Amino acid sequence: METAITHDIRVSVEAMYQSMYSKPFAREYMHAYRVT
Repeated sequence: METAITHDIRVSVEAMYQSMYSKPFAREYMHAYRVT
């Protein structure tokens, strides 16, 4: 069972990733992040 805080964090992270993927530089940024 996940707490409300854990749920909020997960939702925030998902929203952050979605907003990042919608930007043109997201793909290059994620690639650089993985390489690092």
